[in-house]
Amino acid sequence: MKHCQFQDAPGRRSLCLRTLPDCDSWGDMRRLGFCDNEVSMSCPHQGWSDEEREKVLRTRSRWLDGCRCEGPRHDTLRERLQCMADQHMSSLMIDCPGAEPDGSDIPLLPSMYPQFLKERAWRKVRAKVIERDGNACQECGRDLGRYPAWYAEVHHIIPVVAGGSDHPSNLITLCTECHGGHTDFMAIPAERAKGNSGSRRNGKRPVQSILHGWDD
Repeated sequence: MKHCQFQDAPGRRSLCLRTLPDCDSWGDMRRLGFCDNEVSMSCPHQGWSDEEREKVLRTRSRWLDGCRCEGPRHDTLRERLQCMADQHMSSLMIDCPGAEPDGSDIPLLPSMYPQFLKERAWRKVRAKVIERDGNACQECGRDLGRYPAWYAEVHHIIPVVAGGSDHPSNLITLCTECHGGHTDFMAIPAERAKGNSGSRRNGKRPVQSILHGWDD
């Protein structure tokens, strides 16, 4: 099967570079879509002239140049974006900022990065925040190192749906029970609308029976 050469990595799900020559900055990269073999088979832009091909490849080469990492030159824009995201995260993690009392809307990564890199960054920052907080619940003080890993949760001070971010300044470590008090409280308006006004469970999730013996 002939792969579309507009793909950043032909034959694999990757960025579509058809409009890359129109990008003037890294911020414009968010306009690039993703393409895979199934999409490329029906894409009307799959065929391209030698002139178009040369223009796209020349533009991609320009974007791949200039990376400050010490590794080999990147072969794809995905690799370059991932390298830039890793550099950004490494700088942030060296001195992980504490949580702001009122939370924060500072983005963890700029908007130009695709969703898969933002999810990758979230996994990294979640582990770092738990380490920053001494692996302890910031409300009840419980030592979470004595419990299963799932019992430690990272809470968004300003909820994401309310404009909060995944930045460390908007995150604190909570145990499952304390975190339940926040998430249940957010659900109260919706539950009241359904006539379930007594469902908050006093702000605690029923996990005591699951953890029986861990507090001994």
